[in-house]
Amino acid sequence: PSILSFYPGLGVKRDVRSEPEITNYALRGLLSVEYLITTPEKRESFEDEADEGWTYLADVDGYTLYHNDNYVPMGFTYDYYITEESYETTIKNTRANLLMRALVLSEEDAETYGKYLKKLPDAKLDDLWYDTYVSDCAARRASACSTFQMTNSGFHAEITLKRDNLVFFSVPYDDGFTAYVNGKETEVIRVDEGLMAVLAPAGENTIDFVYQADGYSLASKVSLAALAVLCAAYNIYDSIRTIGRQFDGVYNRINQMECSMSNQVYSISGQVEEILKQQNALTADYGTELVSADLSKNTVTFSVYA
Repeated sequence: PSILSFYPGLGVKRDVRSEPEITNYALRGLLSVEYLITTPEKRESFEDEADEGWTYLADVDGYTLYHNDNYVPMGFTYDYYITEESYETTIKNTRANLLMRALVLSEEDAETYGKYLKKLPDAKLDDLWYDTYVSDCAARRASACSTFQMTNSGFHAEITLKRDNLVFFSVPYDDGFTAYVNGKETEVIRVDEGLMAVLAPAGENTIDFVYQADGYSLASKVSLAALAVLCAAYNIYDSIRTIGRQFDGVYNRINQMECSMSNQVYSISGQVEEILKQQNALTADYGTELVSADLSKNTVTFSVYA
């Protein structure tokens, strides 16, 4: 994941739970951290280590709550950019401060999107103090999104821009994200060595990020294909079963016809014998024997003996 390259670039260990030092104050502003929670037992040590930008709010249910006075809402813009090559030459301990001042672009993206920003002057690479951080936060806050909401599939934001610009979100970059600016799909740019930005035009904008995990689309296609094969197999099976039922019906009708014909033949044979008895008054031994039957011609042939 891209977050694994972002944190180490700032000198922060990245594992299951990342815990940047309290002294790394600029990272809280960059990541839009508005509140900090600690315990009453750690309140004194926190206030000794923390910068001036935290206001104590209250102790609630065994926890101590602070507000970040340098909080910047999620989704904001920049005036300057710096290339990854230049970024790599800077000191890790002050990179979070630098990221509040300039957006980091790859060399390729700088060629495409650099025209929307100014390249950061070398003089601004070193002027990275707490006071300048406060000023940079104020500048980022002035251009931040008016709305930012999580959705079932990603997030939604709204922002008004004075000019075409890149809108930065401190969300880990992932190929599964698709961005839509004012309803139109837009390229998601990997910035700050692991976070995201999109280009938005001047004026009012709605920005939507929709996430779909890698492989989900392929899995859906495979499932649909399997369903189609299953349906086709069932249709074939149903057709065969229908034909079988029809064949069984024909076979049963043939058996019924054979039985009916046999009954008719034996009935006729009995009638012939009865006629011989009545008309000839035969006293001797007699009998009849079926010689042939042609149902297509409706004829039956008997042999009579006495």
